[in-house]
Formats: sequence, structure tokens, C-alpha cells
Amino acid sequence: MRAYRTRHGFRLLVSGADAHPASERARTLMAEVRSDPLYMLLCRVHDTYLARLTPKPWRVDIDRFESLGTRTASAPEHQDWVRRYRDASAQVAVCRLLDVTGPAPSAEEHRIIDLHDRATRPESALPLA
Repeated sequence: MRAYRTRHGFRLLVSGADAHPASERARTLMAEVRSDPLYMLLCRVHDTYLARLTPKPWRVDIDRFESLGTRTASAPEHQDWVRRYRDASAQVAVCRLLDVTGPAPSAEEHRIIDLHDRATRPESALPLA
């Protein structure tokens, strides 16, 4: 298990639990650690675990993309928003690693953890957003 601090809470990555996202085992485990009920519902409905890898735009002083209206990816307004968001996001981390415990994750779980940690930068000294 890997425990992280987020800006307004905590994130746990549990490996080796054999808990498919829509399973009763997953629901029980998430309830035991008092997971957010909406998060639990989303995991069950979408049949996947979710973790935000980038900061919410307003936490890095970037307007919500929806305020631009409908744009294509090639539109200058869209490209400008993405540039501003990436620049602002480079100055923050999404979570901070607190603790690692238990047996080593499987090779597949390790790849997922590595992707998560490269994106969220939990061992950096950057402020949380």
C-alpha cells in the first residue's frame, strides 16, 4: 500500500488486493478506509479505479476549459489554454508520498504506480495543487 497526501485529503494505492473495481471486495475495502461515496460509485459504474494525475485548473489559476466554448484541438484558443495549463501545472505536485508498506507490487502494478508517480510527482518538494 502506498499512502499519499493530496491538497484536501488522502490517496491510497493498494496492490495485491485482488479487488476488481466493481466487486464487493473493492466496495468493502473502500468503505473500510472511508472512501468518498461518489468516488466509490464512479469506480463501480465505470469499472475502473480513478486517480487524478494533473491538478484541477482552478488550483493553478487557470480558467476552466469549458469557458472557451466548443473548440477543436487545433484552434488557437485551445492550444493557448493547454500551454498555459501545462506551464502552471509544472510548478506543482498533485500528491505527496507519505508511506509505503506491505509486499512489493506485481510487475503490472509497479508499471501503474510508476506512471502515477511520474505524473503526480509525489516525491518532489513542489507545493500541492
